[in-house]
Amino acid sequence: VLQQSTKTHQLVYFCFLTRETMSKQELIEILQSWVVENEFSPDRDRFDKLKNDFETLEEESKKEALAAFVADVGEEADFEFKPTAEYARFQELSEIYHEKRKAIDKKRKEEFENNFKEKKALISELDSLIKDEENIGKAYKRFNAIKQKWNEIGPVNNSVRRDLQSDYSRLIEQFYYNISIYRELQINDLKKNQELKMEVIEKIKNLEKENSISQLDFLIHQYLDEWDEIGPTFQEEWDKIRDQFKSSIDVVFE
Repeated sequence: VLQQSTKTHQLVYFCFLTRETMSKQELIEILQSWVVENEFSPDRDRFDKLKNDFETLEEESKKEALAAFVADVGEEADFEFKPTAEYARFQELSEIYHEKRKAIDKKRKEEFENNFKEKKALISELDSLIKDEENIGKAYKRFNAIKQKWNEIGPVNNSVRRDLQSDYSRLIEQFYYNISIYRELQINDLKKNQELKMEVIEKIKNLEKENSISQLDFLIHQYLDEWDEIGPTFQEEWDKIRDQFKSSIDVVFE
């Protein structure tokens, strides 16, 4: 609706501009229809054009009044021009325009400030996430929530936008870098744990050669404790390793 309304007024104004002459009343009507719009949107260039056109016509009225005065009285120094009623109406509408523009500017400024505070808070949260969160699953969940909130927040003032975006982008890169490091460390840990578990399985298998029941009982429980202390390994390998472990234990207890 706003776009249609704006286009309509621009089209009307364009049609007026294509005429050889546009009256002050026509300019007043254009300005009036503009400032009373429900979804009023200020436009400096458009307003300045209306104002300049009107002042040009008002100046022409002044010159015509001066010429008539001189023709009747003959003394230009005694001439005093009183602005027309149309001029007063245009000034009144101009005040309405400026007041509405100031209100919109104030609201936009407040929104920019609020958006800035919200984005600074998200940057702080992201920084904390990078420093403190070591669980990759939880980190990704929080990270995606931060990104979604960031994208939902509106714009900020141009004077701070660049630095704010730079800080955010830097932390995004830092997060991805840390995640890649965590993954490499995790893979190394999983690989090491797999090796340790296979060593325990091999120890258990070697117990088949043990003849002493007491020594056998001592060692099997020691190896079971070692197994429990080893961290996780690759999930896709777990079933195979677990079965080997179980079968080797069954042989020993048998």
